[in-house]
Amino acid sequence: FNYKITYRAGTLNRVVDTLSRRSNLYEEGYKELYNALLKIIPNSSLKYN
Repeated sequence: FNYKITYRAGTLNRVVDTLSRRSNLYEEGYKELYNALLKIIPNSSLKYN
């Protein structure tokens, strides 16, 4: 992939800045958030809840 990472101050990108500062993401972890959307079936596949 040919891409470039560009820094943008939080004041210029408020939505992403707000999401990155959510404290509950650090406490719960991403795995807990995905479990709300996906259910693990016994054969190890995923099903949309």
